[in-house]
Amino acid sequence: MTVRETADILHFEILTGGGALDRPIQSVYSCDLLSFVMGRAPADSAWATVMGNVNAMAVAVLAVIQNESYLVDICLIYAMISFLAVIVLCKIYMGVYAERKKQEEQKTRLDDLEKAGSAQEKEEG
Repeated sequence: MTVRETADILHFEILTGGGALDRPIQSVYSCDLLSFVMGRAPADSAWATVMGNVNAMAVAVLAVIQNESYLVDICLIYAMISFLAVIVLCKIYMGVYAERKKQEEQKTRLDDLEKAGSAQEKEEG
């Protein structure tokens, strides 16, 4: 099943990333701890999770309610880690995408060369 098919079934609205809609989903992984997911989720997994900014806001609200200023520091650290994790995941995804695209281009070139060689053999024969 592809990202597009999954979005259609679940009635999701695609806001960005339309270029990856035909990418197949091999598995689904659900977890709130990004480091756990990054270490254990297989490649080409769809990741279902609570957004990091929701958790950061929960810690910020807790800091206000309990009047504990150190919780604000934890909130900021959590937000920075979430931001960096998004950057890392984007870089990983772009690297995987670039590698697959390169392999597809090489395969296309080889196929074209084989077709050209076949055509030339038919002309000579």
